[in-house]
Amino acid sequence: MTGRKECLVGSLKNVLHLPGDIDTPTGSKSPPSLSVHCVRILCSKIYPKQALFVSYANWKFPEKVKNWKNESRIKHSMLIPEIDERMPINWFYIPEYSTDRDELLVRKIDPHHLLTRHRSALCKRNIGDAERKHFLEVAADNTTSLKLGMLQESLDMQCTDFALITFSEEVQTQLEHKGYSASARWCKLVREWFHSMDEPGIPAVERFKMKMRYRETLLSMVDIYSFPPPGMFVNGYPKALWESTIASIDAELILCGLVKRRTYNQRAVSSQLCESLFGSLASLSSSRNGVPNCVDLETSFAKICGEMVVRYDPCRGFPVRLSSASIYPQQELEIASSPSTQPMDPPTYISEITLMDHPFDKPDRRRTARRRLKGLTKLHEPGKGVTGVRGFHKVNEGKLSGLVRLGKSAKTNL
Repeated sequence: MTGRKECLVGSLKNVLHLPGDIDTPTGSKSPPSLSVHCVRILCSKIYPKQALFVSYANWKFPEKVKNWKNESRIKHSMLIPEIDERMPINWFYIPEYSTDRDELLVRKIDPHHLLTRHRSALCKRNIGDAERKHFLEVAADNTTSLKLGMLQESLDMQCTDFALITFSEEVQTQLEHKGYSASARWCKLVREWFHSMDEPGIPAVERFKMKMRYRETLLSMVDIYSFPPPGMFVNGYPKALWESTIASIDAELILCGLVKRRTYNQRAVSSQLCESLFGSLASLSSSRNGVPNCVDLETSFAKICGEMVVRYDPCRGFPVRLSSASIYPQQELEIASSPSTQPMDPPTYISEITLMDHPFDKPDRRRTARRRLKGLTKLHEPGKGVTGVRGFHKVNEGKLSGLVRLGKSAKTNL
């Protein structure tokens, strides 16, 4: 069947007995270009906006990462032979550079706070490869120092001893006996990570291998180069806890190439010194109930700072005892024999990192007798935090209504 389109349409009309006239387009229309067609589809409701955000982020992110690496003051893909001879380290955290001080500023969160936040997350949900019900089952057996109330009631979430009991070796052993190998492995990783920052007598290389094992586990939970990024949680970890833990490990490794002697005491990088400073301030006679007087605050700070200067003076030729009974033995700082431990100026660009032992890492600093962790007391023992027989009638004005302290009734309608 041949002929023009008008003839074909007319023939079909006659065959089908269709009434009226059928208009056929006479002019030819060119289709829109591919770019115009794509813009129309992307702007329509057919294409979801979330997918558009992901496409834009995948396009811009490599450029942002490249600029971030070029502007940083530390070498990326750095190879540290003591940790791994083949696999370089891709930094998750980069210290900030201060133009006013002309130096790198390293920031990190105290490891004790991170440990207690690990326990807080476990008390609420599954975290990482560990399941909360596995720890509850171990606590229910009552064969370890871990008790059900420590997990179910969230008792004293800022207590480091409670957190150490939760991730202790005896809890790990019970998890392994019950066949919960993934929870036991996670428990071991968290405990070794914290011991690498708190336990004396561990060589520096072994310390950072313990940290890097936990770091690799955390980074394997999500692909940070894919979009959309994780929300509030990363495999059960609160996002802030997940990021701060990895950044803390990177910061501690970067400090090995930044401090003057290229090695440092792992316990020194924490907020304990600041807490000790304000604790000493609260213990002064002018501080009532642990709160310093605003009038004498400047004088009190001068006293505490002067006391700290004398206490930590390496050239001090006389002993100082600031308490009635000494609790911890005084450890004298040993001078390492390696010539590389001589003080050097902190660099403004870190191109290499070499791990060296600090006197804190030497085997003779190992603990001969470990301190017993304080969990919940037994039923026949005196309970912790008991206020005493007169505690029921004792008045805490901080809990009173402001109306009562003004001499009015608490039921007064304002």
